[in-house]
Amino acid sequence: MRTLYVSDLDGTLLGDDQRLSPASLAIINDLVAQGMLFTIATGRSLPTTDTVLRGLDLRQPIICMNGALVIDPLTGQTVRHTGLDSTRAEAVLRDQLARGLHPLVFTIDASGDHHVYHLGVFNECEECYINGRQGLRDKRFRIVDDFAGVFSEVVMSVAALDLHERVAPAYAAPTEPGIYRVLSVDDHHPTYSWLETLHADANKGSAVTFVKEHLGADRIVCFGDQANDLPMFAAADESFVVADAHETFRAAATGAIGSNRDDAVARYLHGVWASIRLAT
Repeated sequence: MRTLYVSDLDGTLLGDDQRLSPASLAIINDLVAQGMLFTIATGRSLPTTDTVLRGLDLRQPIICMNGALVIDPLTGQTVRHTGLDSTRAEAVLRDQLARGLHPLVFTIDASGDHHVYHLGVFNECEECYINGRQGLRDKRFRIVDDFAGVFSEVVMSVAALDLHERVAPAYAAPTEPGIYRVLSVDDHHPTYSWLETLHADANKGSAVTFVKEHLGADRIVCFGDQANDLPMFAAADESFVVADAHETFRAAATGAIGSNRDDAVARYLHGVWASIRLAT
């Protein structure tokens, strides 16, 4: 029986410094070399995913942007992408702007280049996020006067990053069919939240199911800690939260493991693989 193991990144596989520890890197690379089917599913875009996973031996399709993008790490080719159509994307933008929010629009152009269009920086959390990404030589960010030009590209996601009480009403408002929204607390500024709006099929559950079928795997075992992991938990045969996950997400999982600070995912995988080897 072939099992696909899938881990979220921030707060799960990565440490609190948003880095993959040398111990986790060594353990997972050894398991992949022995034949384990392992990949990641993250809300991050492809450029920042590549940055934090440098040195990790990924051979199976990786899931980025909460499932909107699936990439072959060996060739760099897009295996699947699921964007918002321009009508839905424009409606989301109008609604967020009317609520006084300041969207970030994530796109892919005809050449396959990624961009993030925004109106500027309006709060400390946005400043931390954008400056942090640019500090990693992320060149996607473009300040615009309006969003009229973004619809010539594929809109992958529309995000708002603001105080929780400002984005929560937009999350709670009714939406039309074909839309998937996720609200999650920022890892470093807990009074701020991300509201991300994507195509209904652009979620981690749909993406891990696609990768499982693409590989001909029989089972999915996954690891996570946030709201955007819930569709993946629902699609998996087994799902695990790390120690610091909120009780809401813990209740949705099969079980719990240790902390991301202690390489819990890698150590759990090592134990599982050792058990499989003993049984065969």
